Amino acid sequence: MPSSDGSRLGRLLLRECVVAIEALAAAVNDVHVHVHAARKAIRRARSLAALAGSRFNLETADELLHRVGDSLGALRDAHVVALVAAGLGQRSTGTGWENAADRLASRADRLTKARTGGRSGFRQPAPDAPARGPAAASAAPGPR
Repeated sequence: MPSSDGSRLGRLLLRECVVAIEALAAAVNDVHVHVHAARKAIRRARSLAALAGSRFNLETADELLHRVGDSLGALRDAHVVALVAAGLGQRSTGTGWENAADRLASRADRLTKARTGGRSGFRQPAPDAPARGPAAASAAPGPR
């Protein structure tokens, strides 16, 4: 039985969303590479949604993809600015660009840690996983 345009579009959209989710879940070592891959998949998914036009009700999905893409955009932008500054530092004779690149790389790392909640990568802890970290220790019952 041939599939409908809607089901084909749904499969394509799902595939791009899975690519984005898998990229973010794998973002443990080189977060910035995975953020870039996720943003590309999100843009492809949004393009597919735009192609569907008003034929399918995808406005809510597009709004969600837009918000996620924008939130990842700040991380990507910070990383790219640090890379550009590092490249300029390699070409200049002074240390100004090298210092700027170091500070910008630190800023990109801070933004990433803030976005991931200090975890390695974007994967959320399992709902039944025990809480970890200083906040969990202070909230735990028992003697102090």
